[in-house]
Amino acid sequence: MKRVIFGVLQILAVVFFVIAVFLFSSAPSSDDANIEQKSLGNLDTEARAVVVIAPTASSIQLSLSTTGEVYARSEVPMIPQVNGIVEWVSPALRDGGSFTSNEPLMRIDPTDLELALDQTEANLETALANQELKEAESYSAQENWRLLHPEEPVPVLVSKTPQLRQARAAIQVAEVAVELADLNLARTSFELPFSGRVKATRLGVGQLVTRGQSFGTAYALDAIEIRVPVSEVELAKLVPTAGRTGVVSIHSKLFNVVVDRVSAQLDQRSRATDVFLTIVDPHDLVPGQFVNVMLEGRIENNVFRIPQATEQAGSKLWIVREGSLEEVIPEILSREDSELIISAFDYGDGLVVGAVTNAYAGMKVSIVEDER
Repeated sequence: MKRVIFGVLQILAVVFFVIAVFLFSSAPSSDDANIEQKSLGNLDTEARAVVVIAPTASSIQLSLSTTGEVYARSEVPMIPQVNGIVEWVSPALRDGGSFTSNEPLMRIDPTDLELALDQTEANLETALANQELKEAESYSAQENWRLLHPEEPVPVLVSKTPQLRQARAAIQVAEVAVELADLNLARTSFELPFSGRVKATRLGVGQLVTRGQSFGTAYALDAIEIRVPVSEVELAKLVPTAGRTGVVSIHSKLFNVVVDRVSAQLDQRSRATDVFLTIVDPHDLVPGQFVNVMLEGRIENNVFRIPQATEQAGSKLWIVREGSLEEVIPEILSREDSELIISAFDYGDGLVVGAVTNAYAGMKVSIVEDER
């Protein structure tokens, strides 16, 4: 037992000896310690050279560059108002076809409705003839009464007044029937009261169409709009929004647009809101296309336009004041290409351009002017 304990103590002694030798060999010499101390002292006392700029305040018009989607504000189902067999279809009445306001798009065989119009006109002639007959009978009856009873007024039934009123009412009914038959005949020609495009249709010659049943869908050209989702920060550039102008581009084509309105609510997930643009000339744009959007915003006074190289981590800026760095959190109004648009402020001796290694507030620096 004693031998085992003695052996363990010997092993521990050897381990401690090895550790002591390692620590002694890795310890810095007094010369090295002095050099390191001098280096640290130099970092604190020697001024770091930094490049600065001195921006000038000016007035600029903010702009918003983003993307949007073309869509149709409303789509109209194409529904016939009379029954019948299609006898003619316009070449414009096909998927993607374009048409003008009140341009005939299809025609229904009018034969049945022409006969119906003839019938109502004949009924009107019958009603007119019946009225003439009732008037003649009334006149004859009144004359006979006056001969037999010259001192007494003619009774209503003798003068056939109710029959005359009934005959006049029958004429009015017949006239309305003629107007309705004439209207139905006009409805055999189908058109829409706007210029637009056909989204989809399944109509063909010889097809039976039924009143009230859709045979396709179309949309008006003036219903084409552009929906642009923007953040609250981006929307602030456009306030007030009504009437703001801009351009959209797709496939190297440019279209002039005007801000029409802003959505009344935010998207529940993205927290963005939609800005709706009307197109001055919407031809060549179709729903579903994505476009690049550039809108003109409000005019902002007393601002700096500075390079993005001035922005440090955390969206802060370094300025130099009396030979030391000072941290500033700017009010960023816009980011455009390689520049920042910020509200003007007192930047002391200059605004630092580029990253400064291990920078901290109060660090001593020397200024190098930048030619920009």
